[in-house]
Amino acid sequence: MDNRPLKVFLCHAHADRDPVRGLYARLTKDGVDAWLDKAKLLPGQDWELEIRKAVREADVVVVCLSKQFNQAGFRQKEVRLALDTAMEKPEGEIFIIPARLEECDTLESLRKWHWVDLFEDNGYEMLMRTLRARADRIDLKIPSKQELRIFYDLSCHYEQDIENASAEVITKYLIESLTRIMSFVSIYDKNNASLTLEFLIDHIEYFDPKEGKTLQYAIIIHGKKQELLGNSQFKPVQSIADIQDMLIITITQGVSKVKIRFDSNNLPSEVFDIFIKSILEDLVGFAPAKPL
Repeated sequence: MDNRPLKVFLCHAHADRDPVRGLYARLTKDGVDAWLDKAKLLPGQDWELEIRKAVREADVVVVCLSKQFNQAGFRQKEVRLALDTAMEKPEGEIFIIPARLEECDTLESLRKWHWVDLFEDNGYEMLMRTLRARADRIDLKIPSKQELRIFYDLSCHYEQDIENASAEVITKYLIESLTRIMSFVSIYDKNNASLTLEFLIDHIEYFDPKEGKTLQYAIIIHGKKQELLGNSQFKPVQSIADIQDMLIITITQGVSKVKIRFDSNNLPSEVFDIFIKSILEDLVGFAPAKPL
């Protein structure tokens, strides 16, 4: 089984950018490599060439239908390109999915394919069911919600958004800053006033399960814990204990912002809070003006 994500091209009218951005964010959160022009095109690129390339490389084309879409001239060209690409697929293969954003007519050229109504309560779930069927057909895998939340069900957690930023750049910066400015956190031992507990960063593991193709990165911090005699002598009085997955940081790319989430099961809440405060203080003033 290939470990790359399912590639989904979102064809839409510019007038529908807000609901389609919402669809894009939801798909990427659910493990789909969605292609949206506003999120993927870079300044200076030949946009028409890149769109043609993205359609041909897609595993699925979702045509977001609306009243406005039927009046969008160039989007009709995208549909024709998708239809030409669909002709190259085996008969019966799922490739084009008409998805209605509202009550509207469907294009004559798309009426052979059953559509999904995203404005209905179960519309998105029906779309995901189809995308999973397509992924299974071509030997790909869309992670389940349980797999996506592997880092999200721990006892301590905190979230912070950074506007107009790049998840990749922030991840690399965090890896560097965690080794540069943050080495340990000390607190008094509540059970023994003569002891201090020290939590140290031991090593950092960078996690990108899809080899650079994912929109979510993770940094897993492994640590050590030791007891120190007194408040100033800092003499170890017992062997250092390893702390696996001491702190987990996930950095997720959104349409116009980056979400940083901190999780831990293995840190006291006060230690967790100190680590997070230090990390966020180091990020103050740091955020690329525009996504890369």
